[in-house]
Amino acid sequence: MSLYCLVHGAFQATWCWDLLIPYLEAQGHKTVAMDLPIENASATLSQFADVVIQALPKTDDDIVLVGHSMAGTIIPLVAEAVKVRQLVFVAALLPYPGISTLDQFSHRLDSDTLKSFNYQPKDPSKLQQFYDEPERYSGSHSREVHP
Repeated sequence: MSLYCLVHGAFQATWCWDLLIPYLEAQGHKTVAMDLPIENASATLSQFADVVIQALPKTDDDIVLVGHSMAGTIIPLVAEAVKVRQLVFVAALLPYPGISTLDQFSHRLDSDTLKSFNYQPKDPSKLQQFYDEPERYSGSHSREVHP
C-alpha cells in the first residue's frame, strides 16, 4: 500500500485532513501530515518543503504527495528531493515553470498590493506564453512521477 503525504495550504493545518486520514487508513494506506510553519511570514517555499521532507519516513518508497491550495507550490520541490510515485494537486496552485508565484499572478493584483510587496514587474514578454496557453499551465492534474 501507499504512504499518503498530506500537505495543507496556507492558513490551515493538519486538521484539514481529519476526514480523509481515516478513510485512507481504512483502505490499508499509511498517512503522514505535518503542520507547516505558516505563521512564520519569512518562511520560504524551500523551508516548507524541508518540513515535509523531514516528516517523511526514510523507508517508504511508494509515496503519494498530496498538496492542497498553496501546497501545490511545495510538493514539486519535495519531489525533487525525495522519490515519489505520484503528485496530487487538490484545488492547488500550480506553479508555472521558471517564474515566481508573484510573477504568475501579478497581472491580477492591483498596483498598491504589488507595491506593498516591493514587486518589480517582469518583462511582460517573458510571461506572455502563460497567458497565451493557459490550458497548458493550469487545471486539475494528477501525474505519475518516474525517477
